[in-house]
Amino acid sequence: MILVRQENGNFKGRWQGVWNPPLKVLDWIRFAIKVNGEIYWLHEHPKTFEYCMNRAFHTYRFGNLRVRERVFVLERLEAVCSSFYILNKEEEDIKIYILPKFNLRLEDNRNPDKVYEKPRRNQITIYDPHRYTLICRNAQDVSWIGILGINKEPTNYYLGNFSEDMLREGWKGNGTSRSSYGLSCLEYATGQRKIDLNVFLSSSFESEENAVVTYTEASRGLKRRYSEKRRVYRDAVRRASNIVTPSDDFDNVFYSAKANIEMLSHSQKGMGFGLAGLPSYAMYYGRDLCWTILGINPIGYFQYVRDSLLLLAKYQGESGKNKGRIPHEIRPNGELTYPSVDSTLLFIIAVHDYYKWTGDKVFLQLIDINVKNALRWCFSRAEKGEFMPHGAEEFLKGTTWMDSYYRGRYGVDVQALWLKALECAEELERERRDYKTARKCASYSEGLRERIIREFWNPDRGFFYDRIRPSGKPDPVLTINPSLLLMFKYLDEDRAKQVLDIYESEIFTADFGVRTRAKGEKNYDPNSYHKGSIWPLGTAWVASAEFMYNRKAQGWEYTKKLASLADEYSLGAITEVLPGERVERILKGCFIQAWSSSMLLYLTIRHLFGIDPAAHKNRVTIDPFLPGDWNQMEIKNLQIGESRLDITCNRVGEGVRTEISNKGEPITVEIQGEEIGLGRNQEVVI
Repeated sequence: MILVRQENGNFKGRWQGVWNPPLKVLDWIRFAIKVNGEIYWLHEHPKTFEYCMNRAFHTYRFGNLRVRERVFVLERLEAVCSSFYILNKEEEDIKIYILPKFNLRLEDNRNPDKVYEKPRRNQITIYDPHRYTLICRNAQDVSWIGILGINKEPTNYYLGNFSEDMLREGWKGNGTSRSSYGLSCLEYATGQRKIDLNVFLSSSFESEENAVVTYTEASRGLKRRYSEKRRVYRDAVRRASNIVTPSDDFDNVFYSAKANIEMLSHSQKGMGFGLAGLPSYAMYYGRDLCWTILGINPIGYFQYVRDSLLLLAKYQGESGKNKGRIPHEIRPNGELTYPSVDSTLLFIIAVHDYYKWTGDKVFLQLIDINVKNALRWCFSRAEKGEFMPHGAEEFLKGTTWMDSYYRGRYGVDVQALWLKALECAEELERERRDYKTARKCASYSEGLRERIIREFWNPDRGFFYDRIRPSGKPDPVLTINPSLLLMFKYLDEDRAKQVLDIYESEIFTADFGVRTRAKGEKNYDPNSYHKGSIWPLGTAWVASAEFMYNRKAQGWEYTKKLASLADEYSLGAITEVLPGERVERILKGCFIQAWSSSMLLYLTIRHLFGIDPAAHKNRVTIDPFLPGDWNQMEIKNLQIGESRLDITCNRVGEGVRTEISNKGEPITVEIQGEEIGLGRNQEVVI
């Protein structure tokens, strides 16, 4: 279950509510208290708010009443709980109202911004007097169930079409309505001084029985459930790589990024596990998953990576033009769409990255047939030394990550990924001793780098063309896309400097990231999706490029910009996209995005700590960068294959003193040009 609401406890807009993917269960739920005939909505009287990823605490105050709410989503159960403690100092007679607005429906992911708030006559709600619950089901699909109730018998209830006027005027008896879209209400009257009230919501898209069993389990042993929730997140964070730096703010963002990955992890029954586009885009995206993998390998979430890669492999195209292709979208109803050119390229890159971090030869054998099928699809589209073409397919205007407009035929970002995929595939196939396929990959990549630079380089602007049109004419518009050539270090130092200098200029760089299109370019629009907006993903590409070309101070500045976005739209979460100008705070996309969080993890471990893994060779290269205002930083539980490293960096004069200890299997460490064999429980100081 997923709960999204405002800090004051209110719900607003389509992005907020309660989901049980792929269903949306509630548009909102509100709480009110009536004292001496006056109605107080809790969200209108907030006093304090505390948030700790796995739970939230709200306090409200009005009159002689003090209300504390603890809300959390139960772990391993499709349920949500709000626990209220109410202090009624004068022991006045009060009435507590719980008003849920059920809206059991599948998300319309094809057109997520369409208006869907029209009243729907397709729900029926009943009251179960044995459990003190409201049970709502969808009339079209009776297996879609939502159950909401409290731990005390209500004084009164009303089913559907309840109005807020009825709170002020009161009502007698239990109301019912044949059509139940809209508000229902549970009322609880009391004059006690101290009141404990627990509100539970469960859901199922399989059967009423499942929802009832879940509700019953959730409402029992609440203290144990709460402790379990805390333990799951604590253990998840502990098993991952952890950092300690002089900046508490940066450490908290790093922690939050890990917690966001945990929140976005999802196992869809009958399909598999992955990091989904939750909550409102309840599906798995091939492109998103692969970029996310590059960031969660460094923190050791290897099981998540294995399961995600196997999910993509499971739904790899089996026939026709999509044979071997990795899906663009895997929908919860089983529908597959394939219109992306880069999902397949990124799949190969992600498998290779996992292998470098783990050295997992067994998994490599398991996934090898899918890598080969992905390569066959690639080979079917591009000849030796040729560019990888792309265009528009199905419902998308383009099949690159910039799919909001047509960019065919050859995008510079796609060619960078194509070359990287060939290099990764060649190494993977050599590891599998399939030298024939490895040689084929090498023959396809031979000369490709030089051709990309030759045909995409624009000497007049000292930058790269964004694309080559179907007519063969290059597009000189300045975009974020060439940064991938630098992220993979395909450029010579002179060209890299020219490009990075332009990225660092004000036409690209704002105080919170790098624009997708340079300010002042043709069709520049800061409020567009891809023509001037700022994506944390693209900002991370530029940050990585700076580090790769030893411009580490600049890379760190971009990393800080990325970290500064953690509270932009949702606490601890880095959004999908922002307007390219800080004119107004408009949410342009998903408020929480897996690849945005994972790329912060990527930059921190791969570049700040300078970790380059080669677990398949039982070695690791370490080249840390200590920011100028830091004197010390450390990383704990860094997992390279079967090794477990703790690394501490301290500033000593003009240099950096690095201490490395190993709690796992022996490994060779390369640092500052030295190779050091580090055995189990051994330490070394450089």
